[in-house]
Amino acid sequence: MRKAHHHAVVIVILSCLGASALAGPPRAPQVREGATAKTYVVEMRAKPWSTIFEWLTDQTGLPFVSKYPPPTGTFNFIAKASQRYTLGELIDLLNDGLAVHKYVLLRSPTCFRLIPADERIDKTLLPLVKLDELLMRGHSEYVEVVLPLNVLSAEEYAFEVKKMMGPFGDVVVLRHGNRLLLHDTAGNLRKVLALTQDVEESETRTFTIQGHNTGDVAEMLRRVVPQMIGNRVQVKKPR
Repeated sequence: MRKAHHHAVVIVILSCLGASALAGPPRAPQVREGATAKTYVVEMRAKPWSTIFEWLTDQTGLPFVSKYPPPTGTFNFIAKASQRYTLGELIDLLNDGLAVHKYVLLRSPTCFRLIPADERIDKTLLPLVKLDELLMRGHSEYVEVVLPLNVLSAEEYAFEVKKMMGPFGDVVVLRHGNRLLLHDTAGNLRKVLALTQDVEESETRTFTIQGHNTGDVAEMLRRVVPQMIGNRVQVKKPR
């Protein structure tokens, strides 16, 4: 009987995973917030900022808490008739007006806060939101999310993510579970999530295993790693 030869086996895993196989982050939304979300009619003609914050509290039920006084002057926003805005879109409108005063509105689960826009934000104030909840946040809202990775190494990928973030964005490597804790605006984080999914779906990983028959290794991988079933796994002998 001919003996099986054992070689150094190079495993090339082409991660062309479909949506069902890759439980990765959702793509950035291409449409407006869900139809069931509450919307608001907004028309502000020369409204003082203190009045605007009172109106915001009345509309949402969230109190306004801030050690900084409301900006002086007024805010004007006139929308077309019957135009309605989600809360995230409304906060973006207000933050556009607050930008000239160097403030930004921060929404937490318990209140709204007015914070300086040109200073690093205290991370303890940032609301932790789930990936699907990120879609409900305004582009300018500061939040934190946990990003799980399936193929990429969290420690290696953190450097690339940091380059994609804003001036006050931050990345923390959570080695347990191969995850990243991200702090930034929801708009920037949605871009990071969309790019991450694209990278994870196209990432190719190569491993070299010594002293095993190629067929045995391929069968072992398909049995031990369920997510490889149905995906393209190439087993090659090194030259």
